[in-house]
Amino acid sequence: MNKHFFLTLLLIFPFIVNAQVKVRMTHENGVYTMPCTVNGLKLKFIFDTGASSVCISLSEAYFMLKNGYLTESDINGSSYSQIANGEVVKNTTVKLREIEISGVKLFNVDAIIIHELSAPLLLGQSAIQKLGRIQISGEELILIDAHENSSNENTVSIPKSAENYYNKASNAYEEKNYNLAIEFYNKAIAIYPNYTSAYFDMGNLYDDLNNWIESARCFQRVIKIEPSNAGAYNNLGSVYESLEQYNNAIEVYQKAITLNSNFAGTYNNLGNVYLKLGKIRTALKYFQNAIDIDSGYIIAYYNLGKVNNKLGDYNEEIRCYIRAARLGHIESQELLNKRGINWK
Repeated sequence: MNKHFFLTLLLIFPFIVNAQVKVRMTHENGVYTMPCTVNGLKLKFIFDTGASSVCISLSEAYFMLKNGYLTESDINGSSYSQIANGEVVKNTTVKLREIEISGVKLFNVDAIIIHELSAPLLLGQSAIQKLGRIQISGEELILIDAHENSSNENTVSIPKSAENYYNKASNAYEEKNYNLAIEFYNKAIAIYPNYTSAYFDMGNLYDDLNNWIESARCFQRVIKIEPSNAGAYNNLGSVYESLEQYNNAIEVYQKAITLNSNFAGTYNNLGNVYLKLGKIRTALKYFQNAIDIDSGYIIAYYNLGKVNNKLGDYNEEIRCYIRAARLGHIESQELLNKRGINWK
């Protein structure tokens, strides 16, 4: 399942139309970066609808603590979380007093410090859900009713007791104590029923257990609370695909693309569905879309190789496998080695 989303906003030019803020995006290496001001410090984040929290690297955290952008009172404790490559790592939970995005201010935002010096800066759901409704149109991110939904100092935050259960659930998940993790996620939700991060992570947990009915229920709940969550639509599509409900999968994948047209993973997922349905040329189109967005998307090259094999274009098949192999795809390397083809 492609569970993680990356949008990075490099250049921002806000335009106010009534209450909307339009953010012009520049695509780079499959993502978009977004300049944000955190507690007065200017930083550049990946806008990641699949991350449950705002994430900052250990090096940035050291700098912020040393220079007064973070204080000891902002630090809550420790937990575990899953980062972009799927690895579960230890982190420290903090509260960011203010994040400003193109004039829109968010207060008391939950964040985590990833215990790696070079970890990416991610703007996740703990901030995104405070932005209200969002849309992606071409190269623009649109914050709908941004100023009306901009947080203030009196914004109600997630109760500390719910956060504690969520952190305990993350620890149990990392330790593969799934029953205990589910128990803690449910306790967090009982305290704070709109805890989308808990539903999102529990959906991933149930997917890991191949309990796709419960996984779908969790992602559907996220969507009900937060209709603009492209990550939840993508993951729900993957669940439907596992259940062989291909029409439902196509529908929600298309919805994910409507909300975020710049995530290569959803296009690759759609390609897989159409490949399973025997619609080879449609599958080819979506795999190519994925590569157009992210030229380093390994699995899309491998999938294109499979599609070209079915179309009888064996030269293009080999070209795709070689590209995937050079990017480190083991199956492509083994396949080419068996055929005696030098890919290095």
